[in-house]
Amino acid sequence: MVLLQTKLAVAVKNNMGEYQMEEFSAFRFNELPLSFSQLKVQLKKGGEYKMSVLCPICGEIHHYFFQLKDLFNHKTIIGGCETLGTPIFFLGSPKEVNYRIEKYREINRKIRALI
Repeated sequence: MVLLQTKLAVAVKNNMGEYQMEEFSAFRFNELPLSFSQLKVQLKKGGEYKMSVLCPICGEIHHYFFQLKDLFNHKTIIGGCETLGTPIFFLGSPKEVNYRIEKYREINRKIRALI
């Protein structure tokens, strides 16, 4: 018997450069824009989702396409600013998203220490 984990998390970079994280059920994926005004989620053909994100870095809207089954296969989706290549959101299991945020913070601390 396979148990499907439907709890997901998204962390979106805000205008202060910090990640705001929220956990949610995969069954409520379309409701994410209610928690994050900079997100827009659309269901496309074949179960594909389009997520549009207003970038806090460059001010442009970036678009990402994926399927929820990718998240259930333990993948983390990382969306970055197309201008600078910096991650602006992480989407996946809560454990994996937390790990990515902590890793990002750790790297930034090391960079600041070098400067």
